[in-house]
Amino acid sequence: DPVWSAKCSVLWADKVYVPASFTDTSSDGAMDRIAAYWKSLADAKRTAISPDELCSFVWSSRMKGWAGTGWTDQDPWWQTTEGQSPKPAAVRRFHKDGTTTSEKGDGTWRFVPDSCGRTGPEGCFVRLARGGREFPTHFLSRWAPNWGWILQNCWGFSASFPLPPRGSEPA
Repeated sequence: DPVWSAKCSVLWADKVYVPASFTDTSSDGAMDRIAAYWKSLADAKRTAISPDELCSFVWSSRMKGWAGTGWTDQDPWWQTTEGQSPKPAAVRRFHKDGTTTSEKGDGTWRFVPDSCGRTGPEGCFVRLARGGREFPTHFLSRWAPNWGWILQNCWGFSASFPLPPRGSEPA
């Protein structure tokens, strides 16, 4: 296992999310390192998030440009002017009781079974609401370089890791 432990360390060094079931080496039922290596590579392609995972992150959120100025004018990520330091994206948190908190206000979340003719396992599609208003369904995906989670719909984009300043790409 020492060889595969080293390989796991190298593989996971720049990743923002590797489930504990792969990284845990302390318990009696810990996965051997060769299995952890290969199963973590497969897991990095998973696009269904569990409620515990969804609620474990501080989500970095911003509006997409085509949401319109009514939304982007209120979004800190879009508010950087020349000569200023870039402003970070807004933060959203999901809670296990189905609520959300963010700088834009509190809301609710729930998994839905499908959207736009697509279906998938529970955790692939998330519907958010705020102030009694539901928003278009968010689709889950992964950011391949760092294995982080992406949550986006036609108007908004959120990541389970800090978004870089406008005009930059995440690591």
